[in-house]
Amino acid sequence: MAKIQRIRPPEEIPDSAMADVAFLLLIFFIATTTIAEEFGLSLILPAPSTSQTSMQVNRDNVMIISSDESGSVILVDEQAVNLSQIRPMFRERYAGNDKLVVSVEPHPNAPYRVMVDVLDELKMAKAPRISLKTRR
Repeated sequence: MAKIQRIRPPEEIPDSAMADVAFLLLIFFIATTTIAEEFGLSLILPAPSTSQTSMQVNRDNVMIISSDESGSVILVDEQAVNLSQIRPMFRERYAGNDKLVVSVEPHPNAPYRVMVDVLDELKMAKAPRISLKTRR
């Protein structure tokens, strides 16, 4: 008696459903991924102007905060201070003069961190008017 040998079809993984599974995984990861929110300085900048108008401010209403080239010395109205002294100095001057404008004038070669730290101190002191000035 002769053996009957069955011809088996080759075993394959059906790849027609793989595209569906890959697409579903892609949708799942896109839907569940959170987008990182970048944080930075929140500054309200004035609208661009074509005219070169400048405002005259009384010298008594201006508090100038500047730094040296290395950023290690911070000057408030030509007086060397620590970073932690900026807030109480501002509050003292602002209590007597509500029209006070703070002018931050970092040295062009000073580290960016110095200006950010000064702006943070002024923000914590709730300074309403801050002017950023660059030296040339």
